[in-house]
Amino acid sequence: VILLVDDEATVRTAVKNILQEAGFRVLPAEHGARAIELLKAGAEVRLLLTDLIMPQVDGREVAAQARRLRPALPVVLMSGRHDELERVGQAD
Repeated sequence: VILLVDDEATVRTAVKNILQEAGFRVLPAEHGARAIELLKAGAEVRLLLTDLIMPQVDGREVAAQARRLRPALPVVLMSGRHDELERVGQAD
C-alpha cells in the first residue's frame, strides 16, 4: 500500500489513478495530519509519497514523523515547484 498525501484533490486523484492503473493499492490522505494519524493507527503502508508544500503539516514534517514511527519506511517527497526540491536536496 502506498500512502499518498496531497492537499490538492485533483493532484491526489490523478496520482492515485496512475498508481492504481500500475497495480498498486493506494491509501489517500488529504493532509499531513491525516497521514500521521494513519501511520500511528498502524495502517499497512510500504511507501509514503507526500507533497512537500502543504498547509499546517508539510511534507517535511510528515516525513520526519514517518521516520520516527517507522524508520524503514521509504519516503518520497514530491512538489510541483522546482526551487523547493532543490532546497530539500541541499538541506539533506
